[in-house]
Amino acid sequence: MKFFQVLPAFRKTTQSLRHTACISLDHNLTSRYTKTLVTMYYPSKANGEASGERAPWLPSYAHAGNWSSFVKLPYHLLGGFSSLFFRGATLRSPTRLPPELVEVEGDSSQLPLIILSHGLASWGNHYSSLCSYLASFGYIVITLDHTDGSATVASLEDGPKQFEVVDESKANIENFKRRRGEQLEQRIRDVSDVWNFVKHYKKGDSDDSIVDEVLSKTGKEEFIVAGHSFGGGTAYACLESPLFEGDSCRAGLLFDPWLDAFKWSSSFKDWKNNQKEKIILTCDKGFISSTDKWRVQLEPISEMDSTVKVRYLGMDHIDVCDVPLMLPISTQPDSWFIENMWECKEFLKRIGMHVNEDVAKDLDEKRADVGKRCNKSYKAPF
Repeated sequence: MKFFQVLPAFRKTTQSLRHTACISLDHNLTSRYTKTLVTMYYPSKANGEASGERAPWLPSYAHAGNWSSFVKLPYHLLGGFSSLFFRGATLRSPTRLPPELVEVEGDSSQLPLIILSHGLASWGNHYSSLCSYLASFGYIVITLDHTDGSATVASLEDGPKQFEVVDESKANIENFKRRRGEQLEQRIRDVSDVWNFVKHYKKGDSDDSIVDEVLSKTGKEEFIVAGHSFGGGTAYACLESPLFEGDSCRAGLLFDPWLDAFKWSSSFKDWKNNQKEKIILTCDKGFISSTDKWRVQLEPISEMDSTVKVRYLGMDHIDVCDVPLMLPISTQPDSWFIENMWECKEFLKRIGMHVNEDVAKDLDEKRADVGKRCNKSYKAPF
């Protein structure tokens, strides 16, 4: 038993939980705008200490069990193994710690916002390492469980919503495309709902002093949308969606995005690229990312002048998620994670956003160390 409890302690990228904390919002606070679970990651004075609360990023029995349709293993086998394996990590995450007032260029009272969209068969807090590191830049990062059936389990106000299996067989391909297009449209509405909640939040709306302080410090004029896989496609669709007025959805961080659903959505039949700034961070391994089809579906936006594109050699499609980062198998996921964060940092600075100088310097040093240790390039031709 102790063996399984120790394993997660080796991972969770030691750098990702420093200087940040996270808290899931009560449904009573958010229900006027959204029915799903919303979690905030924010800069704090934390330096790796734990608060003693259960970390919201830990995979539950149901989260792991619903991966069964992908890995072809029994539901209860995966769920039981997850419960055992991650049991030792319950105190690893610093939660509900007082936020640190990070100096921001132009307005020291407001921190920029990033809203992150999760991938298919995932959930918002499955990207806590990514969210924590982005938060350490001096940002408020919000994740949500999508309500379209694409989450392994979505924590909704009226109870959990289980993963929806959509038939992808040739006989049902048109229904598959239609359903994925519908899901994309619902995902955009989910992001819009969260943005409206943040935008209309007023100091004192929450009785929780930490929640109130973080949300009161969150910028309400614009946000950056981020996402992985189906979430990356969702992030791109948000950049193009009329649901977000003017330039409120400013830029996108697209991690190995899946864009086919964008083409299948009825909302984007008359699509016209608005040339908003975006970065695509993709890879060359995985059950889908290594295929020509995957690369072809990226071409329409990868050639835009407003797009920064990076492709990683040897990185797998799921390596930005938490589970690979928690497994003590190799140093590779950490290396790609650092590369990803460095590219995000450079992109944010390129579009005129502020990045915490101490964190940026630390990231530069870690990236240089990765290069020395591995003595190889992680970049591949796009």
